[in-house]
Amino acid sequence: MRYFSILDSDGGGGGDKLPDPPKNYNPLSVQQRADWNGFLDYAGKQNINLSDPKSQAVAMSQYKKANPNFSVTADQIPAIQYEAAQLRKGNSFGSLGAKELGYIRQGMNPNFLNADVSNIAKTYYPQMGAYGTDLENYYNSKFNPSAAKPVTAPPPANATTVAPATAPKGAIPLPNYDDQKSRDAYLDKFAPKYGDFVHNRGDTIIHVNEVPDGGTMTPKESATKFGSKLGLDPALLYSSAMEEGMSGRYPDKNGNVDKSDSDKYPVDGFHNYGLDNFHDQFKTMVQKGYLPKDFDYQKAVNTNEKGEKVNSANFKSDDDAMQAKAAYMKMEQDNIDNYAKQKGIPLSDKARQFFTLVNFNGGSAAGPKMMDYYQKKGLLKDDKFADTPPEPGQGLGEYYQHIHPRLQMADLLKKETLFP
Repeated sequence: MRYFSILDSDGGGGGDKLPDPPKNYNPLSVQQRADWNGFLDYAGKQNINLSDPKSQAVAMSQYKKANPNFSVTADQIPAIQYEAAQLRKGNSFGSLGAKELGYIRQGMNPNFLNADVSNIAKTYYPQMGAYGTDLENYYNSKFNPSAAKPVTAPPPANATTVAPATAPKGAIPLPNYDDQKSRDAYLDKFAPKYGDFVHNRGDTIIHVNEVPDGGTMTPKESATKFGSKLGLDPALLYSSAMEEGMSGRYPDKNGNVDKSDSDKYPVDGFHNYGLDNFHDQFKTMVQKGYLPKDFDYQKAVNTNEKGEKVNSANFKSDDDAMQAKAAYMKMEQDNIDNYAKQKGIPLSDKARQFFTLVNFNGGSAAGPKMMDYYQKKGLLKDDKFADTPPEPGQGLGEYYQHIHPRLQMADLLKKETLFP
């Protein structure tokens, strides 16, 4: 669950030169805004180049055939681009003025606000939870209730719920996943049961059975499929992915989703899956048989927290990103196994998982260094290391702080039978 501060400022907007309204401009209806978002989702999944007029026309025709109620026509695209600019940087949109737009922009992803709307693929309308694309009604519900209309728009359809209807005995009863208040009440029960570490990690719990924006499987399904095949704990693979940023692949309260700058490879392996050095290690993972040699991805150069350039990757789908993460974790698990064997250090399953994640998070030298520390302290016996942070001055505390919650969350998910 991601939290956003509500500020007293106008929340951005203004300052940029905005396009003039197109000739004979007519605002799109709420339904047309939603229909346009649906078309952009379709075009993105089909890797259609909407900058090409011919491809654009073919795509809209095909989408119309599959969705006869699709209400947007090609001649409305200039109006859509105009409205996209107004929503992000302008001082008015429909009945909304600068103040109202300032409120609505608060908490929106900067990538959404700064999108180049000359690129048609970037002209999504914001989705305001249960109010959908009805921004005016959303604002009225907050500040002018007498003018607000009953909610008729469904919530964003990006998350497909397939969770069981009831929780097993001993587990926290599952919520009504279609009711935000029920979801919130469900998450409120976890801290009293499991401790403060669950704060700000509610997204990991709630999204187990919900398909991310660019996927075809729930993370439970993809982590089980790709993790189990390589001998990894699926719950730990998933909890690690969420800690690394996968939560951004689910719509926030405004319907925005983290995406790379590539239309063909929209899933950002660096920001959302922690795959900082994927491109450099790809051949090794192929040689080990953990990925097929024709595995499709795009090299992406990023700057890590140390200011270093790294060769990461973007992926076509979240399914592919989870497969890539599983392969990378398996490769680091091999490194841990080899080091422990060379040193004659016996590792429990929990220790093996822990040091694998230390390697994944800190590089292939981090796990052995931490293993040596705990071995010398005698803390590998009975897994005492798991609840014993390294002493200050060892340069290891940061790894412990990052990794320990991932093991805790994996245990929680299994105790609640959200993972087997």
